[in-house]
Amino acid sequence: MAARGRAVGGERELGQDRPGDQAASSDPGNQNLPIRNHTVNKAHLARFARGSLLHRVPIDGEGKPIPVSVNDAAVRKFFYVPQDPDGNRDFAFEGWASKFEGAAADAVRSIVDDGVWPPTSETRRALAEWIALQNVRTPTRRAYSAKIAAVLIAQFQQEGALGRLEAKLAALGWEFSDAERELLREEVESYDATEGRVSTGMHLDIIRASMAGVVPTLLARGWVLVQFDHQSLCTSDNPIGMADEYFSPSWLPLGLSDTAYVTVAVDRHAALVLPLAPGDGQFDGERAYANAINLATLWNADEVLFAHPDDDLASMLPPTPPRRPRPFPTEAEFLDFSEWPVDTLLGFIGSTRKRARQ
Repeated sequence: MAARGRAVGGERELGQDRPGDQAASSDPGNQNLPIRNHTVNKAHLARFARGSLLHRVPIDGEGKPIPVSVNDAAVRKFFYVPQDPDGNRDFAFEGWASKFEGAAADAVRSIVDDGVWPPTSETRRALAEWIALQNVRTPTRRAYSAKIAAVLIAQFQQEGALGRLEAKLAALGWEFSDAERELLREEVESYDATEGRVSTGMHLDIIRASMAGVVPTLLARGWVLVQFDHQSLCTSDNPIGMADEYFSPSWLPLGLSDTAYVTVAVDRHAALVLPLAPGDGQFDGERAYANAINLATLWNADEVLFAHPDDDLASMLPPTPPRRPRPFPTEAEFLDFSEWPVDTLLGFIGSTRKRARQ
C-alpha cells in the first residue's frame, strides 16, 4: 500500500530530555501544573470513545458499565510527581511523556485513518516508543517493580551475585564505571526489604531505562496490522498485551523483549500484533480474531476495561477461564541472571546509573 500519510515521530535518543532534567515550577498557585496524571494517555482512550465518553467496566465482573470521560479515565493525582526532601515537586514527566504520546497519536492516524501500511520508519519508532512507555508506566507495574526489587536485592546480597549481574550486563554491552559499581554495592548493602516500595523518582528512572532497552527489540519484531469492519475492540488501564504470558509455565515472558506476541488495540477497529519473527503483514480480522485481541486486553488489564458506549462487552469476549495472575519467580529463578529478560535488568539498574552520573 502506497504511503500517503505524513511522517511522524522521528529519531531521538531516549536519554535526551529525561524526566526531571528540567524541573517544572512547584508553585502551588500555578494552575497549569500537571497534578492529575494520566496513566493511560487521553489520545489512546479517545480512539475507543464516542466523543469524549467511554464505558468503564471492572474486570471482576462486579457492577455495571460506568460512563466516564477520557479526561477522567485512568487518572492518579501526583503519580508522576516526585518530591525532594525539601518538599519541592518536579512536574516535568508529563511534558516529557507527551512528546511520545503525541508522536504515537500521529502514528495511529497514519496507519488507521490514512491507510499507510507498511508503516514508515518514523511511524514504527513512534509506536514502539509509546508501547514501551505505556507498558511500564502503570500503577501495577510500579508495585510489581517494588516486589522484584525486594527479592532481587535480597539475592544481590548473596556472595557473588553482583559479579554475575555485571557479567550479564557486559554481554549486553553495558559496563559499570567504578562510581556505578560502588553505588550499586552501597544500595544493596543498605537496602531494607521491609520497605517494599519503589519511589516515584525511581519509577521514572525505571521507565526511561526500560524504554531504552525495549524499543530496539520491538523494532526488530514483526509488525502486523489487523483491521475489523464489523467487530469492535476494547482497551484497558494497562493496554499492552503479551499473548503468551498466560499460557507459559515460566515467569520469563513478562518482558516485552521476550514474549512471543505483543498485542495492542490501537483503535476501536484496529490492533497491532508484534510476533518475534520479523516481517510486516496486514489483514482483515473476523470475530474469532477480535475475541482473541479482546481476551489479551482483558487478561493484561489491571482493574478495568474501557469500551465504546455502543459496544456490548459481553458479546466481544469469549467464555474465559478464571484470570491467571502474573506468576512471580521463585528464589531459584532469580539466581541465574543469564535468563533474566533484558528490559527487566535495564530497568532495575537505570536509577543507579543515573544517580552515579550526578
